[in-house]
Amino acid sequence: MRPKPSLRVFGRFAEPDVFVGTHAIERASLGGKWSIAWEIEKLECEQIWRQIFTSPLFSAAKYEDYITENAHPNVRLPP
Repeated sequence: MRPKPSLRVFGRFAEPDVFVGTHAIERASLGGKWSIAWEIEKLECEQIWRQIFTSPLFSAAKYEDYITENAHPNVRLPP
C-alpha cells in the first residue's frame, strides 16, 4: 500500500553516500517526469543548497559514485 500523499524529496549529495534533502513536494503537484514543475523544483533545490553550503555541488558520472554500496551497475544518470 502506498502512503498518501506521495512525496518527492529533492536534495543533493554532499559526498558519496551522504544525501542532504532540501525540500519535499507532493508528487501529484509535479506532473509528468520531465514537466516544467520538476525542472523548477530541481533549480529550487540548487538555490537552497547554495544558500546553506559554500562547498561546490558534488558531481559524478556514474550512479555508483553517489551510492557506493548496493548500487546497481546498469543504472546510469541521464546526460
